[in-house]
Amino acid sequence: MHLVGDVHQPLHATSRWTKDHPKGDKGGNTFLIKRHKSVKNLHSLWDSGVFAYTKQIKKPFTKKTWQSLK
Repeated sequence: MHLVGDVHQPLHATSRWTKDHPKGDKGGNTFLIKRHKSVKNLHSLWDSGVFAYTKQIKKPFTKKTWQSLK
C-alpha cells in the first residue's frame, strides 16, 4: 500500500527551497504540520491519505463509487 502512495507522491519529485529550508524540505519531511492529530510533517500527511480509504472498490465504477471517492 505504501508503494502505491509513493508512486503518486508528488513530494518525491520536488523539494521546497526557502530561507528556512536552504537544502530543501526533503520531500515534505522537514515541512512540519503543527495542528494535526496524528502526523508531524507534510510527507506523513500525504502517506496517511493512502490508508484513509480501505473499502474494496468494485469495478466498473458507478456514480455512487465516484461520489464516495471524492
